[in-house]
Amino acid sequence: MPEQIVSDNGPQITSAEFGQFMKNNAIRHYKSAPYHPATNGLAERFVQTFKRSIKSMKHDSMSLNKKIANFLLQYRNTPHTTTNESPAKLFVGRQLRSRLDLIRPNIQGKVDRTNMNSAFGKKGKPVPSFKPGDHVVVRDYRETPVKRKRLSGRPAQEVRKVAFEKTMKFFEQNDDEQITIGKLVTEMSKYCGEPYSVVYMRQMLNARYGDNIIVTSINGKTDVVTFRYTARYILHEFFEDSNSKCDDDKDGIIKAAANIIRSDIKSLAVSKQVYPLASDVQDTKYNKDYLPWSVQLLLRTMFTEKKADLKVAALGQAIVQAVRPRVVIAPLQLSLAVQLHQHFASRYLIDTLHSLGFCSSYSEVQKFESCAALVEGSSSLSIPQQSSLQFIADNVDHNTNTIDGNNTFHGIGIMATVTPALITKRTIQQTRCF
Repeated sequence: MPEQIVSDNGPQITSAEFGQFMKNNAIRHYKSAPYHPATNGLAERFVQTFKRSIKSMKHDSMSLNKKIANFLLQYRNTPHTTTNESPAKLFVGRQLRSRLDLIRPNIQGKVDRTNMNSAFGKKGKPVPSFKPGDHVVVRDYRETPVKRKRLSGRPAQEVRKVAFEKTMKFFEQNDDEQITIGKLVTEMSKYCGEPYSVVYMRQMLNARYGDNIIVTSINGKTDVVTFRYTARYILHEFFEDSNSKCDDDKDGIIKAAANIIRSDIKSLAVSKQVYPLASDVQDTKYNKDYLPWSVQLLLRTMFTEKKADLKVAALGQAIVQAVRPRVVIAPLQLSLAVQLHQHFASRYLIDTLHSLGFCSSYSEVQKFESCAALVEGSSSLSIPQQSSLQFIADNVDHNTNTIDGNNTFHGIGIMATVTPALITKRTIQQTRCF
């Protein structure tokens, strides 16, 4: 404990309890004069030094706690004018080492290292002393050194680079909006034993293709990677190729136009989560607006007849469905398949037309009908007062009191008919119940 304390006249210092503590420990307590800070000059001087040091570090990016820690280190490591020793040395018995010690030569350390080397050598082993006639062990370096054999095969990093190039070639040839980064890692493992990780594969894709690829989620599948060719990029490639191959201008123009149309189709915001409404399918304008502008322009340019909107919509949706077969459900393609199923109930007919690109598949029709049945079966009808409702059912159980006692009606194949007819629009969600 200190022998004396100098403080101001704060109530926590002048309290009776604190005074009793000072008396019990034989500590002299000196109080400064009120409104005269110079009485406690040492404390006020420390406050001034602290404020000036913190202010000089205002442009540093370190936190306030770090600044205070640096100030205290320098303050406690600075020799005092009265004792000629630093507070740290008086407390721990040695001078704390700081960056300023780097500019001062360490004479004692140099002497210690010289003595250590002379006694033990640079490797820390005692230096042997020999006398004439002592037996020693020597090595004959005149022998031919044994050459280390070079390992056969390519270095591992070079093998991974070759495997990555093969994987990128596979990706460029199979861009169907179903390839994930994990699938590319699996494909790379076919060519080398240690493929890239998923995180590093993503970094390599971004470094190789930049903004020309998109990593997104499609129909619930995450990390799907696909190309994003802009019209400017495609035309730039076309003009570069046309400068070197002037004889193939016609083929180059067709390929450039096809790439632009394909890029527009892949840019469509579509989803297989919701089936198109029947009222929308019957609207020619809706089916035509479903197509990208480039597809409409192509087909309108090819057809000379005036009323060709339905043909443009049908053929355009067939093109869209063919370009993105696993992502898109074209409205006219689905509606044609459903109509064929209702009129002919022929799986062979529907799948044959599907293989030719004219309609959806038979399995897609079954999915649609299952989802539509769930929507219709779970929907409640709001019947106006001027309408009549009649239920038609097969295998009806009229003895309701013996079943559950709640007058519940039981039947199989129940249909509800409303007169006059109600026109309702219900969204059919694609579910996984089949």
